[in-house]
Amino acid sequence: MDDYVSGEGRAAAARLAQVAQAMEDSLAGMQQSMAGELLQLACDVARQVVRQELAAKPRALLPVVREALAMLVGEGRPATVRLSPADWAALEQPLREEHASGRIAWQADAAVEPGDCVVESAGMVVDGTLDKRWRRAIAALGLTGGWREEGDAD
Repeated sequence: MDDYVSGEGRAAAARLAQVAQAMEDSLAGMQQSMAGELLQLACDVARQVVRQELAAKPRALLPVVREALAMLVGEGRPATVRLSPADWAALEQPLREEHASGRIAWQADAAVEPGDCVVESAGMVVDGTLDKRWRRAIAALGLTGGWREEGDAD
């Protein structure tokens, strides 16, 4: 009888250990899922902040244009910079003052979205579009997705 009772105790302990392990695995899965959802939410919030920043401060695009030009115009080669008409209107004066050499052709291009910048020089192109910059930023977080997601209003 003692052997039977101790055997039942071991069996019950084994079942209890299995239940505890299953709960631990389930909790770990939920934590992983929550972490992914939290990261996605943070990216959605960041996207909205960037949109508001660009809408409120059109000059926020200046560093992007400067960086793109620095990548291609280091040797004094001519370049073409394409911006949306609205961005060009806001940035024309500071850009012309900074780059008065005349080696840069500025184009207000209706095909370029606000917040985007495309620089071309000697057959090379720097894609400074929001979508490209966004994809690069979130890739560092292990995420994929474009600047515009389903349900975006603008």
